Amino acid sequence: MSPDAPAGAEPSAEDAKLLTLARSARARTRAAEGAAVRDDIGRTYAASTVDLPSLHLSAVQAVVAAAVSSGSDRLEAVAVVGDAENVT
Repeated sequence: MSPDAPAGAEPSAEDAKLLTLARSARARTRAAEGAAVRDDIGRTYAASTVDLPSLHLSAVQAVVAAAVSSGSDRLEAVAVVGDAENVT
């Protein structure tokens, strides 16, 4: 959602899409958090927390890595979902 949006305002269709992608990424893996980003040309990426014995990435770190590895060099928006006590 835009930082200028009033409290309680509905997210735009594009922001709602990011929230749906982030929730889906989290649900698929039963992770602590899910994240989605939109780049400057409208492509979207989603990822969840990576919590392995040898590697830990927040969902935001994972989704930014996915976007950058796919050629994105600018990000326009990010959505993160998770339980407040579990988000890292």
